[in-house]
Amino acid sequence: MPPENAANAVYDSVILGGRVMDPASKVDAVHNIGLRDGRIAVITTEVIHGRDTIDARDLVVAPGFIDLHSHGTTPETYRFQSLDGVTTTLELELGTSNVDAWYSERSGGQRINYGVSIGHIKVRMAVMRDSGTFMPVDEGAYRASTPALTREIVKRLEVGLSEGAVDIGAGFPYTPAAIRDELLAVFGVAATTKTPVHVHITP
Repeated sequence: MPPENAANAVYDSVILGGRVMDPASKVDAVHNIGLRDGRIAVITTEVIHGRDTIDARDLVVAPGFIDLHSHGTTPETYRFQSLDGVTTTLELELGTSNVDAWYSERSGGQRINYGVSIGHIKVRMAVMRDSGTFMPVDEGAYRASTPALTREIVKRLEVGLSEGAVDIGAGFPYTPAAIRDELLAVFGVAATTKTPVHVHITP
């Protein structure tokens, strides 16, 4: 990003002397960054000035990382992830069976961005009344569905999407009793709503 009178400008904040790494532009070199109105205004090797200064010498400056496969999404794990440079974490495989409740638990604000899937595993556990708390341990894993139960699974997936789920999560190795008709129903919801399915598979 070429400077616009960078030497004479005063930015809101400047990040100085960091190793700037940006996969999109293939930049990997020591640069200074000027920020204005919360956005990058300049990336340059010239000397720049700002109202606030961050000394980034011997540090890497990079876009925030996005974790697509995160479990245990709590304020404590968000804190650790932020220290690793993660700015968005998504629980897309296991997901939740109650999207509204999941987001409400985080409504007070968190250190990083977050999102969740409406998870086939979690929905199946709820519909089958599995006794597990994190993963299925009995009915949710080993009970075959019926047409009525499959319709209930589909209904809950649709509700979860309407409540703001990022996608549909699935982990078919953990639900071995889910046969072809049930799986087709899950993907049918995805097709109808044009929603991605985040699937855990094993080789």
